[in-house]
Amino acid sequence: MTEERKALISKIKIENDQTAIIEYSENTDMNASSVTFTGKEKVTEEFSKKFQETVNSFVEIIPALKNDVSKIKMNALRFVYGSGDKLEKVSYAVKYEPQKNVLTNIPVNSIPIYKEEFSEKTFSVSGKDEKLLYEILELAQKYLNGDTRTKHMKLTVT
Repeated sequence: MTEERKALISKIKIENDQTAIIEYSENTDMNASSVTFTGKEKVTEEFSKKFQETVNSFVEIIPALKNDVSKIKMNALRFVYGSGDKLEKVSYAVKYEPQKNVLTNIPVNSIPIYKEEFSEKTFSVSGKDEKLLYEILELAQKYLNGDTRTKHMKLTVT
């Protein structure tokens, strides 16, 4: 039995072939070296679906794109942790294709995770979206530990 890795994930990128690149470290020390894991197997369908769901969080930040949500593909998420390994900020990077053969990369950097002490006017990621981010981090952790789409396929012999 192999030992499971427990990592603080700082970046997740799902490639066009549905494999993932995940950057992680063992602790929150910004000076600590990070490791880049490049998966050879496809991510699970659940991981892929949840990752793409973050587009809904992204369009909350840029409401002008709400009507074009079907033309937006989540490219990468970057995470910043505070004390106690709690998410503090998230950055989004999306690919936006408003027309055929017109592709724009849009980064949105360091959006804070909502805290009770924030005023109503403070620009932040909602609690609902924070929950989704933690779900994605959990799925990425499982991927690091070998949970891939191949493992989820069921062979039916008739």
